[in-house]
Order: sequence, then C-alpha cells, then structure tokens
Amino acid sequence: MARLNMTQGIPLVQVRINGQGPFSFVVDTGTNCDAIISPRIAKRLGLPATGHKTITDLGGQATHVLDAVELSTLSFAGADFHATQAVVADLPDGDSVLDGVLGFGLFRNGLLTLDYPRHRLILDHGSLAGTSDEHVVPMRMPSGIPLVDIGIADAKIMAGIDSGGLGLSIPASMIGKVRFNGGVETVAFGRTQVSSFALRGAVLDGAVELAGFRFEQPWLEINPLFGIANIGSRALCDFVVTFDQRSKLVRFNSAGKPRRLVRPRNLAISLHLDDLVGTVAVTQEY
Repeated sequence: MARLNMTQGIPLVQVRINGQGPFSFVVDTGTNCDAIISPRIAKRLGLPATGHKTITDLGGQATHVLDAVELSTLSFAGADFHATQAVVADLPDGDSVLDGVLGFGLFRNGLLTLDYPRHRLILDHGSLAGTSDEHVVPMRMPSGIPLVDIGIADAKIMAGIDSGGLGLSIPASMIGKVRFNGGVETVAFGRTQVSSFALRGAVLDGAVELAGFRFEQPWLEINPLFGIANIGSRALCDFVVTFDQRSKLVRFNSAGKPRRLVRPRNLAISLHLDDLVGTVAVTQEY
C-alpha cells in the first residue's frame, strides 16, 4: 500500500528508482506505457537511452519520437518492478512538481486499487472474475487504456478511465445529441503530451451513469480531439476503483452518491496538470 497525494487533483505516489529518491509520480491509467520519466530525473540518475518509442494520443493528431530508458528497479507500495521500460518526456508542469508517470501497462499482472476517499494505492493478487457485484463492469483495452460503457442522457458511449485527467469530458461529436442547461462556452485551452486544443464546457441536462452510479446534471468538458468520453480523477474522487487487466474487469465502490460535478473555479489553472489527460499511447518502439 502507498499513500496517494491528491493535492494537485490527480493521484501522486512516491517511488524509488534504482534505490534513489523518493520521486513524485502521477498514477495515470490514461497512459498505456509502463512509465514516463522526466529528462531531469533521467539525467540525475545517469540513465542512458536504450532505444526510442513513438507516442501519440487517442485523437491521433500528432506523434513524438522519444528516448526510452530502462529502470532497473522501480519501487513503491511495497513492491519492486524490475527492468521497467520508461519513456523520457517533458512533463506538463515544467518538472516543478512531477518527476514521472506510472502508466496503466505497469499493472498488467495484478490488481490495482485507487482508493480515492482514503488516499491509498493498493497492489494485490487475485481476480475480479466470477463476482456478482453490480458495480463490476467489463473493461476493454484496445490501446492499452481502460475503456468502459457509460450512459449520457439517453446515449451510450465508451469512456476512458483516466486517473491522470481531472474532469468528465465528452467528445465534441456529441454536441447536438444531448441537451445542456445553458450554452456551451470556451473555458480554457489544454493539451496532451502531443496535441493542443480549445476546451469548451457546459452543464448536462440529465445524468451520466457509470457502473450503477449516477452523476446528476454534471459539468462536462467537451473535447474536440477524442472520439470517446474521459472520466478523470475529479469525477472519481468518491470511488474506490479496482482494475483487473487479466480478467478485463473494473470495480467501482462508493459509500454514497457521487458528489455533483460543478464547473471548476479556475479551469485554466486546473488544466496545467491535465496535460496528461490522455493519452499517451506507445504505437511503435525501436
């Protein structure tokens, strides 16, 4: 078990690399590679490039070719991961807060639990297969990122479960298919690791349903790049979420109704760390 720091709105955990640290890493289920490390930390640890990886985002708008390094030992939550492949990439905060990212691929061989209310990350063995819990739902991973079906008003759509993102977003293609309370407004500009975009938002006239839970009249971000919805940590803050990649299942537990999602007071500042939203997907390595 490890303590999650939620000060920035996304889960941060302290890790050690090759016995050194601690370093502050985002736990980002919206990233399919095992790890990302900042150039500053790679230089500090004297990690030589072992190859290159090509990354893109789910919008497929742009790609970057980046150095890859090997982390001999990556340690956190009472576990050691050996020979972990990491991409070296600039981080959205200019390296002032973040040292790296733990991607979803790192947790492929066990259960990953993000306990938002208690600020805990838990690694465990076992399986969610065979459970009759109504809050356990199938999970698809076509790009190595967890996707589930959600309901938005009367529509069904796939959504990424993205702990590295902040809010609840829908694709721009859904405008005209759902009703909003008031107009859609441009509220900020955001970016992924490889793409930039104007971000709009509005309050949904209806509810979003996720694994038997309902978000009533939530504030929705509208993303022009991605063809799916995206559920970030601000929407998950009342949940204990357990991922079982081997069984392709995910469980959502909550002691009560999810709190109402409202427009952040300063979304532009929030997006400073929401650059990870997304979507770093390794498409090729050499």
